[in-house]
Amino acid sequence: MSTADTLPDDILSEILSLVLHVPDAKFATLVSSFERSDVPTVISPFLTRSQSSSAYLLVSKSWLYVGTSLLYNTVVLRSKAQAQALAATLTTNPDLGRFIKKLRVEGGFENLMHTILALSRNITDIFVTLDLARTDNPRGLCSGFPLIHPVRVIVDSPDSVPRVAEEFFEVIKACVLTWGQTVQFETSLLFAVEGTMSHVLNRAPCLHSLVLWNKYEARRIPSTIEKITKNPAVQSIRFVQGVYSAKQGYDQDFERVLYDLFKEKPRLLDLMNLSDERAVVAPQHTTPFVYPAQLLADASLEDAIWSRILSFAFQRNMSDVGQNHLRVALLTVSRMFKRLGIPNLYRNVQLSSESSARLFASRLEQYPALGCYIRTIIFRFRSGNTIAIDFDKIVLYAPSLVELNADTCEPISWDSFRRLGDAAGTILRFCRGLEVSANNEMANAGFFALFSQLETLHLRSKGRFWTDPTTIPNEAFPLLANLTIDGSDASFLDTLACMELPSIRNLNLVLTSPRALNRSTFLKKHGLKLQQLAVSRLQMDYASTIWHHCPLLESLCILCTEAVRNT
Repeated sequence: MSTADTLPDDILSEILSLVLHVPDAKFATLVSSFERSDVPTVISPFLTRSQSSSAYLLVSKSWLYVGTSLLYNTVVLRSKAQAQALAATLTTNPDLGRFIKKLRVEGGFENLMHTILALSRNITDIFVTLDLARTDNPRGLCSGFPLIHPVRVIVDSPDSVPRVAEEFFEVIKACVLTWGQTVQFETSLLFAVEGTMSHVLNRAPCLHSLVLWNKYEARRIPSTIEKITKNPAVQSIRFVQGVYSAKQGYDQDFERVLYDLFKEKPRLLDLMNLSDERAVVAPQHTTPFVYPAQLLADASLEDAIWSRILSFAFQRNMSDVGQNHLRVALLTVSRMFKRLGIPNLYRNVQLSSESSARLFASRLEQYPALGCYIRTIIFRFRSGNTIAIDFDKIVLYAPSLVELNADTCEPISWDSFRRLGDAAGTILRFCRGLEVSANNEMANAGFFALFSQLETLHLRSKGRFWTDPTTIPNEAFPLLANLTIDGSDASFLDTLACMELPSIRNLNLVLTSPRALNRSTFLKKHGLKLQQLAVSRLQMDYASTIWHHCPLLESLCILCTEAVRNT
């Protein structure tokens, strides 16, 4: 099962809406508002090649279930083939029609539209055009239009209605007068003020808002617009400049011109929400975002939310802490971003080069307080002899370290491993890839007791681990569940055999000596607790030792390479 299939429906709906949602501004754009030179050109905003949106519904059953309503919410019909497909789909599955809320029809499409409209009774927004080709018969629209009861009607029309659309034009006028809930009517200015249409809009009982697309400059707005304003139901009139007039630079101060034209008409000024002050001052482009009052009133809540947002930003771009300028740039946005962002910047540290390690160690020496934010350190490079020194400096200032991944790190000494325990032993839970190089001196194993929270340990050891058995703490590593040992002998394994290790369940061993596991007392002490065991092929010569001491094993893996992956 994929991650997408486990998402709640409401979250999946938000994700799919990003690709299935049709912006309302695009849905409502009039084709006749596009012009080049003086010749009208039929250019639909949907005239683009793209993969069918229905492809997203084929991903899985959950995507189909959630995405169906989103796909059918806004339907755009640009060709007869699309109308045929929709009519056939709704005829086969009429229940899909209830999802259609917004329908844009860029043609007549004959009787197909009657079927579509008859099966889509929940339409709230409908876009139709009167700019039809001679062969495009709108008889389906004529018979189906009275079957719906939209709240918003958008009519696209050329300057004069063609003969093929005259019958549909009469149907539109009749419906506007009889529909009981049509609140908004949108069309081109010249169509609205056409003699019979302006008369209809003047008598429409439920018409509250009128949106008029003006293809030309404001001074060409006909005075007959006053007829419509006599309708007591009309509460607002809004003019929208066409693309052509905007490109030509007409009426840069559109509202100023409107005010001058109608300053003697208080009813019109009120409907257009115009005043002398608003006309003089250019409208400001403001953002609809309003900063929540709750955050202004509660500083701790504000910090918690912005800190969470910044944590997502830093997690998405987790690269070298010394080289990621994008992450650092977020800290320069404001003082609050710097204060809340620094803990997130240093929470997960990646070091991809020796120079980065040196720079980071120097920064921690200069600002020790930064170390308390560190939760994860990942070394991703091989270096020279300086790495042990840098390692000591880094871990010394990381008392809250939870995870250490040093798979590519150069070997450290047991003293460095002890210093890791001194600094973060009571917090560290995962330690992977550390390579420890033993010397000929005897080590005191007492420092293993420092790692009281360690759950996963992957250790590569070179040489024999010398220690006094009396110094081995019996209660060390109380939470250790996953252990990986990669080394030349079983001396460190024998040291662990002297501990209780109550939580040990998984063991991976890559030992170069064929007899190492057989000679070690580790399985004799802890074999009964093991559920998963991975050993190198060299150890299988003494497989009877495994069967004897590990009766509860659920999984046995034989490693055929000399290297072992992190667990």
